[in-house]
Amino acid sequence: EHVVTMSSMPATVHALESILEYGRDFFGYEDTRSDEEYESILAAARTQLMRSRKRPFLRVAFTSDDASEDSAVLLFELFDDYCPLACARLEESIVGGLYDGNEVHRLVRGGWLQAGDTETGDGDRTSGEPLVDECFELRHDRPGILGLVNAGPNSNSSQFYVTFAATQWMDKRYEAIGRLFDGLADLRALEATTTRNGRPTNRLRIARIEIVRV
Repeated sequence: EHVVTMSSMPATVHALESILEYGRDFFGYEDTRSDEEYESILAAARTQLMRSRKRPFLRVAFTSDDASEDSAVLLFELFDDYCPLACARLEESIVGGLYDGNEVHRLVRGGWLQAGDTETGDGDRTSGEPLVDECFELRHDRPGILGLVNAGPNSNSSQFYVTFAATQWMDKRYEAIGRLFDGLADLRALEATTTRNGRPTNRLRIARIEIVRV
């Protein structure tokens, strides 16, 4: 399935800038729209594209101890038609505040980040009963794949991961339940986080997490 993502929008913006520059240089055209107007147009296009997908979305904002504002905001499309149990459990956990302030306890450049240990924060505990495997259709073929951590077949847990690159070795081993829709630049910023022994040196945690429906 070919998915057009909002992460590709910067290329579209640069193309528009080139067209406007061409019009100005050769035809004397001056664009009178403000940045705010273009932001409004982009927001409307984002909403329209989200609505066309007919799926829920997950928005996660991360922050760190040395940041005065959000370090990154990622928006994922959730494949609840393929993984209904996992997506329902995720929403239930979010509504219950399970992930509020939860730390990223593992970060591997070129690999993935991992969070969701709501017991110790060290990655050795999970919350709730394990979930059975539902579907392995979504491949780990790009950055921004959202999936569930497990300890073997039919043991999906509260812990989740987000890939920084294609990680095909995860296919058929870990259940992917979502894919990055917007925030590729922020994902790259997260990947660049300084770590020690695979853990961010400055505490990186979830500032806000919510299910979005349009």
